Amino acid sequence: MTPDEATYILDELFSKPEISEEDEPLFIECLTLLANDKNHKLCGEAQYYLGCYCSENSRADLAVRYWKSSAENGFEAAYAGLGDIYFFGEIGESDYEKAFFYFSKGADKGNIYCKIMVADMYKDGIFVQQDYEKYKLLIEKLYNDNKNDENAGILPDIILRMARIRAKENDMDNAINLYSGALNKYTNVVVKRKYLACISRILEANDELYQLIQFDFDELNIYNISCLMKEPIRIIFMYKDKSYEVNTFIEDGN
Repeated sequence: MTPDEATYILDELFSKPEISEEDEPLFIECLTLLANDKNHKLCGEAQYYLGCYCSENSRADLAVRYWKSSAENGFEAAYAGLGDIYFFGEIGESDYEKAFFYFSKGADKGNIYCKIMVADMYKDGIFVQQDYEKYKLLIEKLYNDNKNDENAGILPDIILRMARIRAKENDMDNAINLYSGALNKYTNVVVKRKYLACISRILEANDELYQLIQFDFDELNIYNISCLMKEPIRIIFMYKDKSYEVNTFIEDGN
């Protein structure tokens, strides 16, 4: 297989919603070929995706090796992977000093996720001195720099943080608009990209939004229905011409 052939195959595979189990060996073969060709323009990117594959398959040790090589070859997303490895303790205990180091390197290279993580570490005082004002400034800059970029997949996370900032300032009109905007974009990510990790953020954002406004039953959907299920309730709905019923109740002692 030539590098051009590997590149063509990878383009085809990445155009699919996900890599199938059947395609996985070919996927790894193509990435490995490009990752080992230090003179190829996609070397760093291939190393990054090999690191992602290793991380997803519980080989964080190999992921670190690939991501370090990827970062050295100029692929800035690798810093996000390295930061996560150390932040979440995927190889032993969390090492927040290393996490902050890699997130900061990635942020300096322009990686949006790394910028968010640096901001969050200032907000929570993780490794660095807690500094809410610095967090606020960093998030506001991220929002202003990216709010019109429809291709920024991480934009909903930025908008959600802006909503929380405005709610903390009692700027409720802006907070409500921002929560609604974040929920709309999270929903689009789930529907269009099948990225189900957003579901937990959707639930959080809905919970926070409906602390600020009354629930509107005309706006009831699969994503905000959980807000009604914290109290005893019976919900009957139709799906594909079939009726379904959901009942919630309070358990003894809860």
